[in-house]
Amino acid sequence: MSRLHTTIQIDTANRLIIARIISDPDASVSLEFVREALRSLAEPHTYDLIYDLRRHEALVALDEHKAHASFFLESMSRADEGRAMMIVSSDPVVRMRADFYREWYETRYVQVCDSLDEAIEHLRGLHSQAGSAA
Repeated sequence: MSRLHTTIQIDTANRLIIARIISDPDASVSLEFVREALRSLAEPHTYDLIYDLRRHEALVALDEHKAHASFFLESMSRADEGRAMMIVSSDPVVRMRADFYREWYETRYVQVCDSLDEAIEHLRGLHSQAGSAA
């Protein structure tokens, strides 16, 4: 699935959505595309999310992020506890905002990573810990 400068990859076997957002000056369009992908799934709350922002150069307004988080929490009905949202970016502003993301996506584990590989490894570690704790 792709639109403009956003690509969505849905891996049903691993319950993972990867959204690559590339230099879209209107972040609301990209975030709406992500919301469309979530709406298309029968059980979106069972998926981890990776937002790959490495090639996204525009700054997304905090209001846009907060609106996206509100949609997210409403649509998940808090059923996504234990799932994660990874943000791949080396942008210092994204890293500074990490606490906002953790507050707004309160039912998810949120982490900012430098690479897609790091994000995937982090997810594997989280789920292996959860599996061994059960």
